[in-house]
Amino acid sequence: MNSNDREDEVRFETELDASPEKVWRALTVPEIVERWLAPNDIRPEEGHAFSLQDEDHAIECEIVDAKPPYILSYSWREEGGPDSLVRFHLAGTEAGGTRLTIVHSGLARPALPTLRVAGVSGMRMSLGAERSGMRMIAANAPVTALAA
Repeated sequence: MNSNDREDEVRFETELDASPEKVWRALTVPEIVERWLAPNDIRPEEGHAFSLQDEDHAIECEIVDAKPPYILSYSWREEGGPDSLVRFHLAGTEAGGTRLTIVHSGLARPALPTLRVAGVSGMRMSLGAERSGMRMIAANAPVTALAA
């Protein structure tokens, strides 16, 4: 655990070949978010309430911060789980790609080992991290490719 880590969060950082604008689209365009996470009605406007819906249940969310194309955060309320916050920070790289940091905080400490291994509610994403041989492990356990 480094000095930036908190006991109630899962943090992941990676570099992607796509520009911050392209990664932003992957995080905020409903049809694209559906490809890597779940059907949704996201709109990157502070205060906008939306849900992520899979076959079994919905996760209720609200945009807390949206500063295109660099900062997106939203609350995450899943039935039976802790209320938490998902934050995405995008920074451009010298090579024209994106340094992506995802932090899911406010998680119940006893649940963290399970979240790191299995992912909350089975929802998964990857935004292309598998190309580098890295596997993103976050509260929503990433697994699919960026196609924005």
